[in-house]
Amino acid sequence: MVPLARITVPVSRTILLTLSLCSLAQAKEVGLRTGNAHVVVVTSTPTQGLEEGIPRTSTYARGVALDIDGRWDESYQVFRKARREFEQQLKRRPRWEKMIRGWIAKAEFQTDQSRRLRYRPYYRYSLSSYVNLTQTTAKHNKWLAIRAFTGQSVRKLRDEILDEYSRILRRSAYNEAPLILRAAFLHELGRHDEGRREFAKVRDPNKTWLAKEVAYYHTAAGETDQAFKYLERAVRYRSSDRRYILRANDFDRLRSDSRFQKLVGSP
Repeated sequence: MVPLARITVPVSRTILLTLSLCSLAQAKEVGLRTGNAHVVVVTSTPTQGLEEGIPRTSTYARGVALDIDGRWDESYQVFRKARREFEQQLKRRPRWEKMIRGWIAKAEFQTDQSRRLRYRPYYRYSLSSYVNLTQTTAKHNKWLAIRAFTGQSVRKLRDEILDEYSRILRRSAYNEAPLILRAAFLHELGRHDEGRREFAKVRDPNKTWLAKEVAYYHTAAGETDQAFKYLERAVRYRSSDRRYILRANDFDRLRSDSRFQKLVGSP
């Protein structure tokens, strides 16, 4: 019999103080079974992203556990189910409308990312830098969403993301988007000097079509004013980016700033 692997994330006093009444009951240790011979244990609740308040034993939580295993096809189905369940909760709990609309938006986003990744085997040998970047950024988004919900960094997924960004850059040295995203990801990992060195290689970060990526870079680097400068530019240049910015975890650090809601709005 294969022994159970147990990953425990401690609850900090700060997290406990910020929990809403509706989520305090969920702050206890909860095991998320993925169907394999291990259990992911979650002991905290997110306090920044749209995930805030999602129950630890929910269908959404099962989807996150599947993402940790890289089981994208299954997580696609589970996140679709989670969205439907949240929509039902919205009807039953109108007082929680704002929060639950955020949950629905997050489940939609997770479904989109799983959809990109569930077809990954068909594109494994693709030479298209666009296809490869689309799928690598989906993994990047999954890593951020897992960390936001569980507090843990998935090492295998982290290493794949770094390796794939490097591979894309070797094939397409003039594509600056993956360079910016890789630099931002290094900041997410606390490797700030490396992140700054990578970003210094970007020839012209002021290109309009790179505004969203540069805004994310500055967010990950903790440079809030610069992040909002480029975020405003991104929303003005391509209004469709607003939906991505709202649902992704890229900008969670900015959500508590009044400027974020003015620029992006709410679910």
